[in-house]
Amino acid sequence: VLTSSFHGTVFSLVFNKKFYAFNGMQDKRISNVLTKSEMQSRSINSIEDIKSVDLNELDFSKANEFILEEKQRSIEYLKEAIG
Repeated sequence: VLTSSFHGTVFSLVFNKKFYAFNGMQDKRISNVLTKSEMQSRSINSIEDIKSVDLNELDFSKANEFILEEKQRSIEYLKEAIG
């Protein structure tokens, strides 16, 4: 996946798809997600940068932990808000 959108980045993480976030570290929401999931290296600034990233060594373990934590936080928020 090559994306420049927040949602494209998040769906790539959720579904553990190999991806690049074009100018990801320049977008606050994308950079926040990439940083918290330890995927900053997935941000590229040009098509030439693709050559320097190895897709075969993509570890989604931190991303999956981050997503699980956010899911739990969201569930707790909804439970509290609903009462």
